[in-house]
Amino acid sequence: MAAIPLNPVAPARVITATGRAESVLDVGCATGLLVHGFLVAGSSGAEGFDLSETAIAEADPEVRDRVRVASATIPYGRQYDLITC
Repeated sequence: MAAIPLNPVAPARVITATGRAESVLDVGCATGLLVHGFLVAGSSGAEGFDLSETAIAEADPEVRDRVRVASATIPYGRQYDLITC
């Protein structure tokens, strides 16, 4: 069976279609695929975090400065228009 190519922009556009979401936090972002989708869809403040150091290390260079290793149990220190998980 052929792999289906991932298009992170489509779900990001659907999610943000319900309202303006400039700042987006993706909890459990893995390699930042959805963070990238939100950026392309127009959410210039998209960022994410994941517990996996390996996943963050493998993040696409385009989002590497927007993803980090962190835990959802620790306060993040700011507010967001939208949080995904």
